[in-house]
Amino acid sequence: MEISVFLAKLIGTYMVIVAVGFLVNRNIYQRLIDDFSKSPALTYMGAVLAIITGLLIVMVHNVWVISWPVIITIFGWLGLIKGILLVVFPDSVIRLAYIYQRRPGLLTANLIIFLLLGIVLVFKGYFI
Repeated sequence: MEISVFLAKLIGTYMVIVAVGFLVNRNIYQRLIDDFSKSPALTYMGAVLAIITGLLIVMVHNVWVISWPVIITIFGWLGLIKGILLVVFPDSVIRLAYIYQRRPGLLTANLIIFLLLGIVLVFKGYFI
């Protein structure tokens, strides 16, 4: 349980900061996504970081329980899968980023979910 609490603090705090930053500075982050998706080198670096982060989480926290720690495990697997997809199918995954540009409501909904999950993890990490 110690590793779950540590990862909840780390990942939850990260999620809250990123979601709030994105929601407050939406135009800047939209340009950032656009610039990032136009650079194959940045896309590859993002893929490598996602693979490493996902692997680290999966290796130390592959916990499948019906409780809040499963959120951390799911994020680890999603990060790993995202990284693999970016390496194997970079153009296809980058095209998905443009969906957010055409449907800003979808991005807002995802950010709110991201923020709420981050708040849950922060609460579980710091207040349990």
